[in-house]
Amino acid sequence: MNKKYNLKIAYIYSETPNYIRVSKCLPFFAETFTDVHYIGCSRTNKWDRNNMIPGVSYHIEDRSLKHGFKSVIGAIGFLSYVKKKINEIKPDLVIATNEEYVLPFITGYIDKPKYLVCDLTDSMAIRMMGPARHLNIFWSLLSYYTKKNIDGLVEVTEERLERYKFKPKNTAVIYNSPNWKQVENEPDDPRPYIYVCGSALDELSGIETLLKAVEKIDSLRIVFAGRPVGAWMNNTFIKHPKVDFMGEVSPDESLKIGKSACAIFAHYKPVIVNYIYAAPNKLYDAMMLGTPILLNSECKISQFVNSYNLGHCTPFGDIDLLEKALIKVGAKNNNDPSKETNSDIFRKRYSWEQMEKRWLLFFDNLMRSKIG
Repeated sequence: MNKKYNLKIAYIYSETPNYIRVSKCLPFFAETFTDVHYIGCSRTNKWDRNNMIPGVSYHIEDRSLKHGFKSVIGAIGFLSYVKKKINEIKPDLVIATNEEYVLPFITGYIDKPKYLVCDLTDSMAIRMMGPARHLNIFWSLLSYYTKKNIDGLVEVTEERLERYKFKPKNTAVIYNSPNWKQVENEPDDPRPYIYVCGSALDELSGIETLLKAVEKIDSLRIVFAGRPVGAWMNNTFIKHPKVDFMGEVSPDESLKIGKSACAIFAHYKPVIVNYIYAAPNKLYDAMMLGTPILLNSECKISQFVNSYNLGHCTPFGDIDLLEKALIKVGAKNNNDPSKETNSDIFRKRYSWEQMEKRWLLFFDNLMRSKIG
């Protein structure tokens, strides 16, 4: 097929190609550019090589990265691998995720390409926790400096993009939404469940509150598919008798599990701006599937949930209010007409197919700005 852009690109993300955003971007990039390279690392030493995309060259370093400030420290080691690969590939366009993988191009550590884009999914200016938070002014300055010296910026929500005092001329909002598809219900399960997916962290993901609330409802259980992070998650939660731990599953399998759930759980402790402005792909999964979402009310995106009646928003850590929400979703009504309406709205406005159109418009503007 004819590619839209005769360019060699490098897409840098400190994850495996299985990671949800990467797994959606790579097929689109392969259809759009003549030569696509993905530079990543095996964060949990797991990579399904059976799902490699034709037209993509993979460069994966065997390196485990931590979360929070430790991820920045680990990124320093990963950057030497990135530099080596960039020197070999010599791309025209680099799309690097977050500031720590863009700054080396700006500072001259790695040769800057003709087009440099930051896919800002998790900005260091708003994600730091623990002692690193005391340096938030420094992280914010680094983030600002990054935005001043790139050709394009991609964010995951409008709310996050509007926070910035300075934005490059070329910007886009690309949601973490799935491809539109009809997902069939699994056979009725005699034991209804709440679905928890993705990375879940001790004390930060609200799982302790969810488990206490579920323990008060005999008929309800929890199905967890994803990455447990922390001693309590690994030693207590995934071994609890009311929890079915599935490990890490494919995006398609996750959608099937979510379709048959009473609700999809997504709580983020509002201790940092990153969690208040959380942009969970779980929200768009729930909207497409017609499955209610359980979100904590401190999240800005809870206004979106309430406007479309997508689920229930309760304060982070409130067991009693969460229990009441669980009782409501446990008595789910599969004939609710709003589910079909919301699914149609998702398909027309928020699906990944619509995000690909935004990518194309972004790239068109990016190329024109350089020509001009």
